[in-house]
Amino acid sequence: MRKRVVLSLIAFAAIAGCSKKSEEEVRWLESGEKKETIIFYGRIPDPTGTSTPGSDNSAANSFFFQTRKLPPESSYPNASGLYFFKLEEDSILFRNNDRKYYFLMSPDQKSFTIGRFFPENGTRLPDKLVFLRQ
Repeated sequence: MRKRVVLSLIAFAAIAGCSKKSEEEVRWLESGEKKETIIFYGRIPDPTGTSTPGSDNSAANSFFFQTRKLPPESSYPNASGLYFFKLEEDSILFRNNDRKYYFLMSPDQKSFTIGRFFPENGTRLPDKLVFLRQ
């Protein structure tokens, strides 16, 4: 009996740990060409325009950006990497370079619009991009 209780608790902890992991990383895919990905850490930005309290350089205020693979002859810089941010009304301030871009989370938190903060990489991307929650 005691063994079953212990095994049940271990199973519950494992399941709880797995579900917590999915809340810590939220993936978003650019809706047009579907070649750029953003992964928010900690939690997604609040649609009211506030971010998680605490350090501006904390995991809760960061995302990883993965851009398309550039051809070897490309002269564009690769913008992939970790970005720290702070939300300000309808914009996002990147703490890495103190640049501000448009940002608006949809009320249902299934998409957001962000100003293109990376080079076009040889394509004709609009100035504002929509990312969809995956």
